[in-house]
Amino acid sequence: MEIIPISALAITQLLKNNFKQRLLAALFLPLISLGQPTAGPGNAPSFDSAFWKAQEFKISGRQEQALKAFLRCDSIEPNNALITSEIAKIYAEKQQLNDALTYASKAWKLDPKVKWYGFLYIDLLLAYGKLEEAAIALLQVADLEPGNAEPLFALTGVFLDLKQWENGLASLQKIEELRGIDKEVSRQKVKIYLYQDELELAIDEMDKLISAFPYDYEIQLQKADLYNANDRQIEAVGIWKNILSKSPSQPIANLRLARWHQSIKEYDKSYGYLKVAAASPSLDMDEKIGLLLSFYEQTERDSSLLPKAYELLDIVIQSSPNSAKAFAMKGDFLARDFRLLEAREAYHTAVSLPEGAKFEIWQQILLIDAELNRSEWLETDAQLAMDLFPSQPLPYLYAGMASLNKGKTEDAIEMLEAGLDLSFSNRALQERFTFFLAEAEYTHSNLPQAFKYFEKALQINPNNPTTLNNYAYYLSLANQDLAKALSMAEKSNSIQPNEANFLDTWAWILFQQGKYQEALQKIEQALSVSEEKNPSFHEHKGDILFKMDRVDEALFEWEKAAALGLNHALLLKKIEKKKWYAN
Repeated sequence: MEIIPISALAITQLLKNNFKQRLLAALFLPLISLGQPTAGPGNAPSFDSAFWKAQEFKISGRQEQALKAFLRCDSIEPNNALITSEIAKIYAEKQQLNDALTYASKAWKLDPKVKWYGFLYIDLLLAYGKLEEAAIALLQVADLEPGNAEPLFALTGVFLDLKQWENGLASLQKIEELRGIDKEVSRQKVKIYLYQDELELAIDEMDKLISAFPYDYEIQLQKADLYNANDRQIEAVGIWKNILSKSPSQPIANLRLARWHQSIKEYDKSYGYLKVAAASPSLDMDEKIGLLLSFYEQTERDSSLLPKAYELLDIVIQSSPNSAKAFAMKGDFLARDFRLLEAREAYHTAVSLPEGAKFEIWQQILLIDAELNRSEWLETDAQLAMDLFPSQPLPYLYAGMASLNKGKTEDAIEMLEAGLDLSFSNRALQERFTFFLAEAEYTHSNLPQAFKYFEKALQINPNNPTTLNNYAYYLSLANQDLAKALSMAEKSNSIQPNEANFLDTWAWILFQQGKYQEALQKIEQALSVSEEKNPSFHEHKGDILFKMDRVDEALFEWEKAAALGLNHALLLKKIEKKKWYAN
């Protein structure tokens, strides 16, 4: 069993955080293991009574009573090391470190042959940052058991914190004499040599370790990294190639050589090593994700690398088929490249795997469902996400959108109201919830409530062009507050010019105001910038032309709207009667 060196500073921090948990377990062994005070010529009966009462309090967890009883014992017999150590431990548990140190020092001086008293004293010295005194005490503890390396490891940690490199090396040398060549001892020696800027001594120490453990490639890799960090790349490359001559699939050596060849612009060789590294089941998944992220960034600049990136993705997934991270990364690539159906499949695989139930992945799934306008998928996925993450507001938004698209307005309102309550700390989300609540209430024919939500959405963000447009359009359809509607339409078009739907809204408000010539200009502008033939635009143009007494032209536009698929009853009536009818 290897004993890891204890850093003095680490011990100090632990002591400060929770001294009770830090104290060595052996200190709390039953007192019989250390011997117990017995009545002698100098023992009064009251001492025995106080001692056993203190033990009773201690065992039952009554700390204050135990302390008082032990202090009573100490007043009767002040030179009893066992009693003073018990008092020190209680003070330590109470975080009264100064008192604890006083009694621990006393116990150690009274009986310096009991190492547990020494450990207690040392812990408290470290808690106070008294490293030099702790080193002296550790040397004394080490002398009690010359064959025990544990105090020497702790001593080494103290010497390192004191930057006493030679003392640290001497301590490590003693450990090596006790245990033979030891990986941890050699690593600590290497660390000290590097602190001393003695690179060659560090390398010699690593060579000694490599000779003792010739098949431990981790040691050789550390030596190569040491060369690489000191601008001796050729020697590092030699080590990596030597490892691969014995173990061709060793992942870290392949990874290091891949980066080396990349640095000298030998990209094909680099990629060959990368593939071997990525195929290794033993390579840490975070290392693999790092590789893929590197390719993600490179393919942003050079799309010709995409085939290699996707090949590497498949290699990683084949070598780690149960890695949610790998499938999520593939989803990120596919989503970026607008391969949305494949991305959705990859993300769904990721969330089905252990450790894959991450909200960030579900968020990507919902975004894709919405982008694909697949309300049935969005409804199902949003419900699953709500079940997994009930306090996250975003799934409620998507659930509300899906219900609204499917005509389930009451369900939509319920979901959106629940999500709005959860989004109190996110103004952007509050705006979206409020906007869709306005849409849902309008669809539900609750115009007053819809208009209230539109007002709230504009209070959050008065410059959202879509909110301005939709609110203005619904006001114009209701023939309400047309001046306000016109102002909002003008603002939305100034924020987002040449947007066909916004121009159509502007035209319709002007129509409702009887400004037919201006309305005709706006609707023609909407038709000219529209990327798709919108039948509603043609119907509106026909309505405007009819009001301008251009009936034949109006009939042509209405018929064109019908030919493009608009076939509601009122339009068909306009065509049949060759007359305009209000909605």
